[in-house]
Amino acid sequence: GLAFLMLGDVEKAESYLKKAVKLPNPDEDAWARLAAVYYAQGKLEEAQYAWERSLELNPDRAEVLYNLGVLNLNKGELEKAVDYFNRALLKNPNLKEAEEKRTLALLSLNKIDSLIEEYYSKLTQENTSDAYLKLGNTLYLAGRLPEARAILMEGIKKFEYDSRLKFLL
Repeated sequence: GLAFLMLGDVEKAESYLKKAVKLPNPDEDAWARLAAVYYAQGKLEEAQYAWERSLELNPDRAEVLYNLGVLNLNKGELEKAVDYFNRALLKNPNLKEAEEKRTLALLSLNKIDSLIEEYYSKLTQENTSDAYLKLGNTLYLAGRLPEARAILMEGIKKFEYDSRLKFLL
């Protein structure tokens, strides 16, 4: 099924993957790939079901949690989306896409202040250029421009080698 999916033959991919998940002891990948096929076809309920089956087999798959977050974001179920993105980030803190989508969902929910508090806390714990970037960018998105500028300037003083901080100014 994966080969057909990569070749763009979604119908054949779906057919083969449906057979794969009906085999005794189907693996998490078959369910996740079937979900991707469903999602590509706009079959959101089927995609959700298949990704949830994949998670039952392996609850530690950050990319499946992320995909469920995106699916719920697209369905307008923002609270569920945030929950899935949070769970994905617990499994893989470096999943930047999940962090970006979570930020957008929180902005839409008018809950960006809780994220800003979280990033201030991380900044005191980690004190890395990434922590300054996340906080500065989130403050910028929240419209708190003077505060964002001050955080980025502080980060530039500590991490002058990191050009990403200068780029946001």
